[in-house]
Amino acid sequence: MMIGIGDDAPEPVRFAADELARYIEKATGVSLKVAETAALSGQLALCLSANPNTIDKPAPMPTSMDEEAYRICSVEKAGRYFGGRAPRAVVYAVYD
Repeated sequence: MMIGIGDDAPEPVRFAADELARYIEKATGVSLKVAETAALSGQLALCLSANPNTIDKPAPMPTSMDEEAYRICSVEKAGRYFGGRAPRAVVYAVYD
């Protein structure tokens, strides 16, 4: 398992990825790597995936246009996406 972020991810998205890794390690004892992937460039999202090669689709964004809206969803073969309308919304998604 790994946590993927875009190579251009803003600091709050990087923070959210580190927080997700920290919580997973506390809960399971498994340490996950946070890796940059071009597939997520330009997106306010991160992906928890068993295989980084399967992250090939854009992260599904929330339907609400509210700046604090976020969406957590599973995509077959890609993993679980945490996405938001603003960088801090990605942090909210991870905490949720």
